Amino acid sequence: MRSGGDGGAGLLGLQLVVGTGMGLITSPLLTVALAQVKPADAADASGVMTTGAQVAQVLGVATYGSVYLSAADGAGGGAAADAIFITSMIVTAGALLSSTAALKLPHSR
Repeated sequence: MRSGGDGGAGLLGLQLVVGTGMGLITSPLLTVALAQVKPADAADASGVMTTGAQVAQVLGVATYGSVYLSAADGAGGGAAADAIFITSMIVTAGALLSSTAALKLPHSR
């Protein structure tokens, strides 16, 4: 990436894997989260879940964007590449932490 390239097929492949994983986990996660909700409260619970997800997305973009911009503030041609690396490592740590927490969720049948 420091050469100004576009990341190549490796980056595209990683994005495909991450996107597929996010698509596959969303529905089961919502199912587990809403499994114990009474039918009469389903609409309200669904709205709270959707709002919570949107707030989390906004906070994530703001936080990771701030990390990236702070790291890219340095001089030199490699500042943006270093900022991408630092931000990616923080995102990866968050994903590992989240997946570890997800293991504690109750199993539904």
